[in-house]
Amino acid sequence: MISNFKIFLARNKVHTFSIFFRTLFILCFCLNAGFAKAADVSLIRPISFGAIVVDPAGEIIEIDASGGPALPRVFTSGNSYVNGGFSGIIRVVSDISGQVITLDYPVSFALQASGSPDLVLDGIAARSTHSPVTSDAVGHIDFNIGGLLHINSGQSSKNFSGTMTINIDIVNP
Repeated sequence: MISNFKIFLARNKVHTFSIFFRTLFILCFCLNAGFAKAADVSLIRPISFGAIVVDPAGEIIEIDASGGPALPRVFTSGNSYVNGGFSGIIRVVSDISGQVITLDYPVSFALQASGSPDLVLDGIAARSTHSPVTSDAVGHIDFNIGGLLHINSGQSSKNFSGTMTINIDIVNP
């Protein structure tokens, strides 16, 4: 999944960044009944920070999806502007009522481009759907993914990429 967003400096120079999200799901079935029911996990949409007009001093952009789907906003007190973007969504289809689903979000991860300082996405757990979640019926549960994107002062225009690994544990009742 590739999520693109653009960063524009106040001097009207366009900076384009790409974030490559390759999400690895590790499912751990802890069995009480002697058999495991499968659960389907899918990435519905990757996180996107939209188009950003960046304060030359740098900026932190937040997507706070802890209460549901969310849009990016300027987190620090800079003079940046954000247009578009959205939180990511991971969907877990629960096969039986009472399954306990836990997502283990990374503390942070780096977005890298050759010859440029890294961009960092952190604060993921605090700005994503809190877990564990217990399913109350058969059906899907959406986990909204957010975080804080740190944009450096004088950030150069390059394609940045990084890998976010989210471990998912599902325990049957």
